[in-house]
Amino acid sequence: IKKGKVKGWNCHKRNICLLCIPQGKVVFFFKKKLNSKKFFKVKVEDKENKLIQIFPRTWFAFFSKTKISLISNFMNKLHDNKETLKSPIQNIKNFRKFYK
Repeated sequence: IKKGKVKGWNCHKRNICLLCIPQGKVVFFFKKKLNSKKFFKVKVEDKENKLIQIFPRTWFAFFSKTKISLISNFMNKLHDNKETLKSPIQNIKNFRKFYK
């Protein structure tokens, strides 16, 4: 991911994602409902050795705080585009205050 580029909102119907950051710093946002204004934020960087587990039916988006960040996604099932929901709305304005 390049710095400041927002990826998401995505939601997996059945898959569980296990994410780790081998390089860079990434900010993740999670919601139970896409139209909800409430979200949970997590910052992860390569030095922390953290894993993030995302359960099915959880909407998430993320962006990099460094020039380049890498995200490894380990899923419990093979990836299937039909299984993934993607929002046509990528409301970047909501993330502007987190870029600093």
